[in-house]
Amino acid sequence: PDVDSTPFGSIAAESAQQPATILCIDDEASGLLARRLLLESAGYRVIEAHSGPEGIRLFKSEQVSVVILDYWMSGMKGTAVAAEINVQHPDAARWFGCDVSDSEQVQKLVVEVVAAFGSVDVLVNNVAITDRGATVLELEEDTWHRVLQVCLDSVFLCSKYAGRQMVAAGNGGAIVNIGSTSGYRAR
Repeated sequence: PDVDSTPFGSIAAESAQQPATILCIDDEASGLLARRLLLESAGYRVIEAHSGPEGIRLFKSEQVSVVILDYWMSGMKGTAVAAEINVQHPDAARWFGCDVSDSEQVQKLVVEVVAAFGSVDVLVNNVAITDRGATVLELEEDTWHRVLQVCLDSVFLCSKYAGRQMVAAGNGGAIVNIGSTSGYRAR
């Protein structure tokens, strides 16, 4: 599981006339909707792509300040999208990822983002895995524990370490937690 982490505070006032444009690439509509609502309420212009290739086409045709993407998209992984963007615009794209259920990896991720951008102003916890349809009678305990690590521990760890950085920076920040679509249907 990976998390997308992109600080937004440094681009908010990019132009007094025109808001910064953020391209969100995700193959899940709920993730796109949540990001759109959050970012538009903060004054950004948001464009969306539902796949890596669509995102690359939009990046080439739009003036984009930030790209936020899901790592596990059908047809193309986030690392490949970043690499393709960098072919057109060297060093324009950076991809950050980690196992968000691992404390050390989350701490390293926050350090890398701060080193690259100076701060973390917004954190969107939007990661989930499922039990792949097993009922409680069939579910293996190891699978149960992994689902909890990814869906719950990750929110705690990312909020803790990104939140510490936000407080230390003294500029405030926002943490948005988005629940899994599995909450819509009982099993």
